[in-house]
Amino acid sequence: MVDICSYGIINRRRLTTEEKQRLVAASYTSDVSVREFAIRHGIGYSTLNKWRRQYGRSADSRPGFVPVALTDRQ
Repeated sequence: MVDICSYGIINRRRLTTEEKQRLVAASYTSDVSVREFAIRHGIGYSTLNKWRRQYGRSADSRPGFVPVALTDRQ
């Protein structure tokens, strides 16, 4: 029995975090709707929205340190 969803996906594979982040970043700059973007890339609309919430608009940004200067105010 072949498992086919409405998007025409036959074989699912696990995407790496980097691949998900790349798709999320591309979805924000795409000229098509989020739903159409998901369909064109063979992923579910709700899955793409979950990734967008998870990785945010700036999917390429990484957590980092912010320089802070402490002063002694008396």
